[in-house]
Amino acid sequence: MIILFVYIIPYLAVSTIVMVITVKYANKIWIRGIVAAALFLIPTYDIIITNILGAYYCATAPKAFVKQTVEYPQSIYFEDNEQPFTKEDAERMKRNYLDGIHLKTLALNLSDGNVIIFSFDENSSKFKEYLKIMKEYNEAKASYKALQEELHKRLENGEIKYKSDEYSKYTSNISAQEKLMFELSSESSNIRNKIITQKINQKSDMPKINYTVIDNEIKLNKFVANFLYSSENIIIKNNTKEVIGHKISCMKLFYNILPDSVGERYFSAKICGEGGVLYEKIFSVDKWRLWNVSDHEISLSHFLYKKYSKKE
Repeated sequence: MIILFVYIIPYLAVSTIVMVITVKYANKIWIRGIVAAALFLIPTYDIIITNILGAYYCATAPKAFVKQTVEYPQSIYFEDNEQPFTKEDAERMKRNYLDGIHLKTLALNLSDGNVIIFSFDENSSKFKEYLKIMKEYNEAKASYKALQEELHKRLENGEIKYKSDEYSKYTSNISAQEKLMFELSSESSNIRNKIITQKINQKSDMPKINYTVIDNEIKLNKFVANFLYSSENIIIKNNTKEVIGHKISCMKLFYNILPDSVGERYFSAKICGEGGVLYEKIFSVDKWRLWNVSDHEISLSHFLYKKYSKKE
């Protein structure tokens, strides 16, 4: 609505006045045509260029691929060259993924060029206790999901009625499993925080890591960069140096006629590139992630806005 009153309506009013004056005083049709074309292109030229360039880049970009999936990666190094991790981001990543079963060591590149490394102390007397609690938690989680799915299916099939005695039994069991999950999660978190070590090293001093996840900005030429932003995700199996996953994404910047209504965002939407996060697919993260908060405290679009607005 703000865009309508601030940009579109004033421009249409001015364009109408210019066109009326042109028709009144310019007798030649080609002059009227040029003025009409100019009035159309002034607010829309970037839409035309963006879509032409986007169609070309999307058609010529290599297709995404996943060679293998790994449910127990054990150790991963995340090198985000688009948006290096802050220490707050690192805590989010640790909370999300470092479960001590599927992932025992997590390394992340920081904005100062160093690498932060979180690892479980497997020699701790508490580690076995933690694994036992996590096993119980995963069993409770599986039971919780199974009961929910069974209840939903039986309701759909008409086998049981909403708010019947059998329905109440299901909801009671689901609530019990949910309560147990919460208790086990709290207990495991308390132990987990005590047995995770933290180090900050130079990249060259990192311990042996099984997999590397890399995010890179693809540098476009100056003209194209006025309309598009592109990035790539690469997953590497370190012991063989094999790339087991790769994806390129292309985003369009905001159009002149439809500027950013939220504010301080660099790009508006993805125009091509497979959906979803590549490493989440490869490492089957949905099966074992502990939490579901975003990897970074601020979005990439907001981060890039701040990064490039400083250069202007």
